[in-house]
Amino acid sequence: MAIFKALCVLFYLCHFVTCMWNFVQLQTRDDHPINNWSVYWNIDQKSLIYNYIFTIYCVLCVVSTVAYGDYFALNDYERIFIIFMVNVGDFLFALAFGLIASISMHMSQNDEVRQFVDRMASMDDFMSSFQIDSVHRTRVEKYMAYTYF
Repeated sequence: MAIFKALCVLFYLCHFVTCMWNFVQLQTRDDHPINNWSVYWNIDQKSLIYNYIFTIYCVLCVVSTVAYGDYFALNDYERIFIIFMVNVGDFLFALAFGLIASISMHMSQNDEVRQFVDRMASMDDFMSSFQIDSVHRTRVEKYMAYTYF
């Protein structure tokens, strides 16, 4: 469930950055009609869906630093937004990797706790079969917990 939530948050943030990138394009189109990212890639004449898919692809390429040289800013407003986008992208990747590491750690901790409970159950069965008194049982359980944790 945590992975699903993380993916939803990442998709939402990617969508937000994509919409902001399109907003920057629309705002700078009048000021820089030739020197504009959407004009350069000829997406300003295409459909909204094509524009969105192309822009989200470019955002993912820039944020993940896979193809930063392929998609570049052509004016100062776009450069400022690219700086913002790269920093947010770095933060998101760090957050995603930290979340994956945390989930992995919790999964391994759950396995360790399960192993401990299984060992305690087998120790309890062993002590029951030999009819060990409760004082010694408590001492053995404390020792097992001490050595395990």
